[in-house]
Amino acid sequence: MPLRPGIEEHLVRGAMSVCEFGIYSLIHLQADYRTGIWRGSAPRILATAPRGASLRQIQRALEHFEELGYLRSFRPRGARGNTAYLIDKFTVRSGALKGHKLNAAKSESWQHPVYELVAEDDAEPVAEGVAEDDALSRSKKKEVREKKETAAKPAPPADTRYGPFLEFAKGSFEAKHKRPPTWDCFGKDGSALAAFLRRAPYVTLEVWQNHVLNFFDSTEAFTVKQGGGLAYFISRFDTFSSGPILEGGTNGNRKPTGSDLALRNARALGLDRHTN
Repeated sequence: MPLRPGIEEHLVRGAMSVCEFGIYSLIHLQADYRTGIWRGSAPRILATAPRGASLRQIQRALEHFEELGYLRSFRPRGARGNTAYLIDKFTVRSGALKGHKLNAAKSESWQHPVYELVAEDDAEPVAEGVAEDDALSRSKKKEVREKKETAAKPAPPADTRYGPFLEFAKGSFEAKHKRPPTWDCFGKDGSALAAFLRRAPYVTLEVWQNHVLNFFDSTEAFTVKQGGGLAYFISRFDTFSSGPILEGGTNGNRKPTGSDLALRNARALGLDRHTN
């Protein structure tokens, strides 16, 4: 579990209590490891670990984390249910953003998080008083020099659309099937999305949302049989540009109205729920 480096120091100096550390760890367990974005709330944490904590205690912990900069949310005033939180200094361990960490303070929205390259430690610990062979020493110096040169090279910018695109697709799946998807975000499905973003830099979040909703609104038997697979949807992305594919083809080309999109967006993001 990729907790931020130096978290023990925060515990020692009293910035975080033992109970808060448990809550902070649960947030990391539930977060998307490919983006550092956690969709949750105090009730979600309480449902995960109901023993030894109260709802109000968890709510205060989340508020404290935001005050300290550990988390950042962009929850609209009065919104209920799970919301997206950015986990500051979350180190992405796999996927398109591997080798980057999330900078919540610089992010202006959860849909467009800011990531920064994480430089690996160059120095290797050297035991005092141990004489090294000259050839080994030269090899080590060369290795360190190559690491420094590699770290100095600017990394290709990560596609900031990856996190929002994946989060919306997950939310839409859950709204449709009443359960989270079992996509292989570390393999086939995640690679398909990363490749799609590379070859389609012109696709905006709004266009993506429209196509995703058309996919999950489709009733045509073959499409339904795919089980809402992300890789399948991406392979037929253009098919859903005009609307959902309906059984019999009667309304397959009906373009959704603004009201349709607003309602489906709210449903996919969980904003129409009336529970905390």
